[in-house]
Order: sequence, then C-alpha cells, then structure tokens
Amino acid sequence: MIFFTILCVLLIICFIYYYHNKPIKENLATSPDTVTSSDIVNQQSDYIDTNYLNNYSKNLSELTTKCNDLRSSLNQKRLGDFMTFDCKYKEPPSTELIGVQSSSEMFSVDVSSNGPLSNIITIEVPVGKKGAPGPQGDMGEKGPTGDVGPIGETGNCGNVLIQ
Repeated sequence: MIFFTILCVLLIICFIYYYHNKPIKENLATSPDTVTSSDIVNQQSDYIDTNYLNNYSKNLSELTTKCNDLRSSLNQKRLGDFMTFDCKYKEPPSTELIGVQSSSEMFSVDVSSNGPLSNIITIEVPVGKKGAPGPQGDMGEKGPTGDVGPIGETGNCGNVLIQ
C-alpha cells in the first residue's frame, strides 16, 4: 500500500514538471500570404529596431549634453546678465468712463529679446487717480522729553549796552 502511494505521488510530480516546462508552440503561419520563415522577419525587424534605438539613444545623448552645457552656462551667469527688468508707471486715464475699464488700469508685460539669453522684460504698472484727502486725525499724546544735547563752545558775547 505504501509503495502504491509513493508511486502515485511520483507520477503526479512528473506530470506537474512536464506540463510546467512544456514548450509553447505558436502558429506563426495563420494564412498562406504570411511569411513562414521566422528567421527573415526577425532579422529585418531586429535590424530596424536596432537602428531606431541607436538613433534615439544618440539624439537623447546629444540633448542631455546640450542641457548640461546650458545649465552650466546659466549657473555661471548672474540673472541680470541675461534678463533685465524695466518697470514703468502708466499714465492715469485722462477721462473716466463709467463701466469701461481702460488699458491704463491693467498691468502689461512685454518681453523682447536681444539675442539668445538676452531678454528685456518691461512691466508697466497702472497708477490710479488720486482721491479726495481723508478727514484729519485726532491729536496724539505728547511723547516723553528727550535727552539734553551737548553744550557748544563758549564764544564772545558781543557789546553790552547799558542804559
């Protein structure tokens, strides 16, 4: 009885091993128009993929090198070397239109370039109209008396008039 049990366990293990390591066969030729030789298709596709990946890797390497060069050149320069800010006040609107917002009431930003890494950013800040002065505030409390200052040099008193 024990011999039969051991034999069954060994057969089950053999079947599991066989089905687990069984090679997978695919039907590559599904129609008569397709190429049945997998060597030609694989060599051609591998060659095309290799060329594509080599070109992609070369372009990526060049781009990485350019980015590193740009970063190092930017780190060596001050911000004012390649970017200049010019701030101006806008003129207040001459006439006030009810419900219409004029361009002088909004910020405007203009960017101009004088070449690579040389930019001028012009920011125009709106200035509103001056309003009526507010009411006069209450008089505050008198502060403490300060220290006496240094005494100056003694000089000539001048003529004394006696009457």
